Amino acid sequence: MLTHVHYRSQKFIIDLSKPLDISIPMKASINNVNAWYLKEPIIEPVVIDNKTYTVADGASINFNNIKFNPHAHGTHTECVGHITKEKYSINNHLKQFFFLAEVITVAPENYMQDFIISKKHAMTIVLIPSLITFYIKTPIQDHKVVGEGLTFYSPEEVT
Repeated sequence: MLTHVHYRSQKFIIDLSKPLDISIPMKASINNVNAWYLKEPIIEPVVIDNKTYTVADGASINFNNIKFNPHAHGTHTECVGHITKEKYSINNHLKQFFFLAEVITVAPENYMQDFIISKKHAMTIVLIPSLITFYIKTPIQDHKVVGEGLTFYSPEEVT
């Protein structure tokens, strides 16, 4: 299925039958991506009055509780609420829900004992300079990220 998008003076044809999945799958396993010294995600069936809700146990559906931390166990989107004292709901601020965006893969630069994504570095990769939205994907070096060696954005990157 093809869709045609007109953005500013540019035209794009998008094949919706060939999506690009940039997510990191989450699983209840010690091999799941992990950060901040947290244990792996927990995915377990709902149990009510000693009845376990899995097809294997005779239920008509698999009905699971999932406990995870978005910042430690998988793909997530950053927002200002991540670094402020106040809590922000993206739903209270975002009025447009579809954006033309570009996915770029950035190998973070060494910065002291950590890694940094700088605006200068990221912008050299962006192919459509008129975009207001782009997704930054970093190569996963190790599925366990703790202590030193964390990747973060430079202050210029988020302004």
